[in-house]
Amino acid sequence: MSISTPAAHYLCAKILLLYIAISPFYSNANETITITNGEWPPYLSQSIDHNGYVSHIVSDAFKLKSINVKYLFRPWKRAITEAKNGAANGSIVWSVTEDRIKDFLFSDPVIIGKSVLFHLKEKPISWNSFEDLAQYKIGGTLGYEYRFEHAKKVTIERVASDSVNFRKLLSGRIDIFPSDKEAGYLILNKQFSVDDITKITYHPVAYDETSYSLMLSKKHPDSVRLLKVFNEGLQALRASGKYQQIIAAQQSGKYRSHVVTRHR
Repeated sequence: MSISTPAAHYLCAKILLLYIAISPFYSNANETITITNGEWPPYLSQSIDHNGYVSHIVSDAFKLKSINVKYLFRPWKRAITEAKNGAANGSIVWSVTEDRIKDFLFSDPVIIGKSVLFHLKEKPISWNSFEDLAQYKIGGTLGYEYRFEHAKKVTIERVASDSVNFRKLLSGRIDIFPSDKEAGYLILNKQFSVDDITKITYHPVAYDETSYSLMLSKKHPDSVRLLKVFNEGLQALRASGKYQQIIAAQQSGKYRSHVVTRHR
């Protein structure tokens, strides 16, 4: 037998009100969005811890706002098509172009990609303009377009892969190999000896810098809200020091992969 009292009714009412008050927070904690992704180690890869360090940054920024991210790894053309059509919330990470801003909202920059000129430590290089590079033997990889390749008298000797270019650099057959800095060091750390790596450095001035962002589809009804939420989460991640910790982990070689490809 149970006895109904005013105190019991009051207690039940308080519990009900508390449940109503906190239930939205539990609902938000379970929110999951889908973002297309692709192979671009060490930035992004299905075979690296946290799906690459940039994926790690994006996931943690959303997590600070009680949103989980499910990554769909796709070939790049399919990745952007699915995001564009609203089949996924968005895609990472992309640079802003006139064509893309027609279909996507762009977040604050997640990373700034730097392309540098690798060379041997014993053979320093000096340049102030792209035309200055004409004095050097430059190696390149088939299928890549380099920002300076149309500069006056600059020539590029292309081969099949980045790793072949590093071998040519070590043997003295070329003076310079231009590459994304992080992708270049990934190849060096996976395929070359410590002795070889210590012989190579890069010019401190990047020849190209690109901002890469999260893209959210304009066809997805929740994109405006998610853009605001992500930018807030990214700012909080930086303020907490976690962003810098992830970058430091990447530089120390934590995010490694057996896949060596290049983004678009």
